[in-house]
Amino acid sequence: MKICAEVSEAEAQVGVGGGALVGMPAAATPRFRIGEVPPLAEGFTDRPDTAGGLADILVPGSGLALVPSSAFVEGPSSWLTACGKTQIAVMIAEALWQSHSIDALIWIPATSRTSVLSGFVQASVAATGIEPTGTAESVAARFVSWLGETSRGWLVVLDDLQETTDLDGLWPEGSAGRLLVTTNQPAIVVGRRGTQVIQVGFYSVREALNGLSERLSANPAQRLGAIDLVEALGREPLALAHASSAVANSSLACRDYRDYFVQRRKQVEAAVGEVPSAAMVTWTLSLGQAESLVPGGSVRLMLVLVALLDGHGIPGAVLGTSAVAAYLVGAAASSPAAADPKSAWDALLALERSGLITLNRDITPPTVLMTSAIQAAIRMAAPAQAQEAAARAAAPTVAGAGVPAAAITE
Repeated sequence: MKICAEVSEAEAQVGVGGGALVGMPAAATPRFRIGEVPPLAEGFTDRPDTAGGLADILVPGSGLALVPSSAFVEGPSSWLTACGKTQIAVMIAEALWQSHSIDALIWIPATSRTSVLSGFVQASVAATGIEPTGTAESVAARFVSWLGETSRGWLVVLDDLQETTDLDGLWPEGSAGRLLVTTNQPAIVVGRRGTQVIQVGFYSVREALNGLSERLSANPAQRLGAIDLVEALGREPLALAHASSAVANSSLACRDYRDYFVQRRKQVEAAVGEVPSAAMVTWTLSLGQAESLVPGGSVRLMLVLVALLDGHGIPGAVLGTSAVAAYLVGAAASSPAAADPKSAWDALLALERSGLITLNRDITPPTVLMTSAIQAAIRMAAPAQAQEAAARAAAPTVAGAGVPAAAITE
């Protein structure tokens, strides 16, 4: 969901400050999409072995919940449960939309009740053609009732659901609709009526090789050593995403990257005292590659800044302001060009090429997405002083762009 559409507590009375005349008709759309659906990653594999047929299982009147498998939850490879749930959800949602199985696609980053309310308020306007009146809570409740009564096919995706209380009184149900939830907290959805829980784990060998081969299709010679790399990374989805981006945007082959990975894993293991997951290692290699593309320190500062914002869709304009440019100057004060807002875009492009962020170019201006796993890792690794400096830069940036303060994560 676009951050600028968030509903704040101060604007709980819907329509206040938005310039809209409450209760006035709006243009309803026969088919509509609400929220920012993340793009599929380059080289995405449809996971026929580990997630095949899920769109067929998700029939009208039913729900699916994608949760990490026990392999992620219990072992050292559990690194922040990064198993590819959101990408599978995107695959299912787009398949249903493209096949015209649904008339409404509502994608909501369900990280807070505020975000859920915002999505339902927007969807209410699109579905009914009437600007809402009352509080966000009352509008959302009326929209959930509409979902239960309408004969139009719909899909609500609640991505990254954090707390059961965020959906109190707002669980979508209806004979014409489908519900798709991704969450790291299986307890939230276990036992939920009509909702089938699907555990998502590692890629199969075939899926991992297919994704890696597709990502490296521009230079097939880089596939040398692909099977060894897949096994070294334990078929972890996030680690393979990092590795494929790093190889595709360099002169390395898979064999070379594997050698770097093995060496770095030994270093990390010595530092933390246990065998790390592959993704815990690969993100550090990706950071090194990004910094080699744009020397001077701005990449690392931008990475910390993005990690403090809502990674489900940061407006690119927010990160291209003079306030962010001034923040990045701290890393390269001797370079006059560092004060140019273009330096922010250069840093973002380097982070994208290394696989640490995604730029959604389907939206103008593009938005920036970062997985919650990477955000959490950066917040754990970055010194408090670095995070404080990033937070100071972010505060006027999001305020000047009309982004609510809730967009800055705790």
